[in-house]
Amino acid sequence: MIALALVLAGCALYSLIRGPLAPHRDAMPGIASMLVAIAPPVAFMLIAACRLSARWRALIVTGVVAAAASAVWIGHTDHSLRMIRFAYLVDHVVANLMLAHWFGRTLRPGIVPFCTQVARRVHRTVSDRVARYTRKVTLAWACVFALVAATSPLVYAAEAFETWLHFVWWSAAPLTIGVFIVEYAVRCIVIPAHERTTAVDMIRAIATMPMPGSSTRSRANAR
Repeated sequence: MIALALVLAGCALYSLIRGPLAPHRDAMPGIASMLVAIAPPVAFMLIAACRLSARWRALIVTGVVAAAASAVWIGHTDHSLRMIRFAYLVDHVVANLMLAHWFGRTLRPGIVPFCTQVARRVHRTVSDRVARYTRKVTLAWACVFALVAATSPLVYAAEAFETWLHFVWWSAAPLTIGVFIVEYAVRCIVIPAHERTTAVDMIRAIATMPMPGSSTRSRANAR
């Protein structure tokens, strides 16, 4: 979970500073720029590969490293911004797809939804009302990340690169904070105060949890 938090923090910081600085970058991307651009999606893929069998893990790690090395070399020798801009697109799409997958996989039968796991870590037991609500919240987060991932290539292809950078920035921290605020407002309306999870308790619970999707299976009617 610590590794996931570090990657997410790096992606968020990268998204926040990349947009304002992009128009002032030199036209000739260097190896360092390409490494920074591909680091987040490579990190997400390697973390996801850790959950696979040894055979598949070795194949995926080898493929990811080879693809990353090729992208860095091509971007350095291409003498244009084309490859590094495409790397930015891959960065954004892969990060959101992985987040959508991590939340969405906990919605499968027999697995406790991620947001329900958070609530149980705070309250030990949750009512059926909270269980239904947290399942919907888990689905909502998966849909948000999937929608961003699907929209990003469309904006990249249809608009100027600078417009796409603005979309990336707004779909990172601002969108995440906005969804948190809306969800908390809804939570205050539909969930009684004694059953709610506060922001501080939620952060503490998430900090002690494994990666989304690594929860143990439970009976569908548990609690």
